[in-house]
Amino acid sequence: MKTRMTSLDIRAMVTSCRQSLLGLRVANVYDINAKVYVIKLAKADCKVFLLMESGIRFHTTKYGRDKSNVPSGFTMKLRKHIRTRRLEDIKQLGIDRVIDFTFGSGENCHHVLLELYAAGNLILTDANYNILTLLRTHKFEEDVRVAVHQRYPFEHSASESTLPQLTYDQVQQVLDKDDNASSANTAAVVPSVSAEQQGSSDDEQGHLRQQQQLQQQQQLQQQQQLQQQQELQQQ
Repeated sequence: MKTRMTSLDIRAMVTSCRQSLLGLRVANVYDINAKVYVIKLAKADCKVFLLMESGIRFHTTKYGRDKSNVPSGFTMKLRKHIRTRRLEDIKQLGIDRVIDFTFGSGENCHHVLLELYAAGNLILTDANYNILTLLRTHKFEEDVRVAVHQRYPFEHSASESTLPQLTYDQVQQVLDKDDNASSANTAAVVPSVSAEQQGSSDDEQGHLRQQQQLQQQQQLQQQQQLQQQQELQQQ
């Protein structure tokens, strides 16, 4: 059973969130605990909560959570820089397990970077990706630090160009194997992992179904593209 989102899970969720969240404004930011944060997004006829759990997952939800009585310093910093801003973009950094949320536009925009690998991280930057605040400081290498006043090191993100080139038959084998594994374990997507989430099982199940549907769509598209490429090569 998975306890973290894979790169494919992230790709599917980014696609879903882009469709439902872009253009909404930040109404407020809350911290549930030291690793779980909720961004309330809204417009005239719509209200959505975007949940981010450092190192684990992100997704939308219709349900509120029990919030901290006193906002943390990190939450206050997020409120200062992104509240009232419009969510303009959501993207995955290459094939890495890092998601870039852009609030506002131009030189006045800010980015929230969510790292879903290792111990995880949540990072607030300015328009040029200079780090303003973050949950934890860490190093990629001895001379490459993720810390306040440093620029986020994009060169250490996995690029899509690092993906191996597979034939149509090889992709079909992988998809068949994945389908068999899914049927043997229907709960093989991100589970509920903290006590605060136990009261929202319906919301989580809807999120999992949404992920699975998007993954199937992406797999089909990839399969069709590879088949077309193979046919062109044969011509």
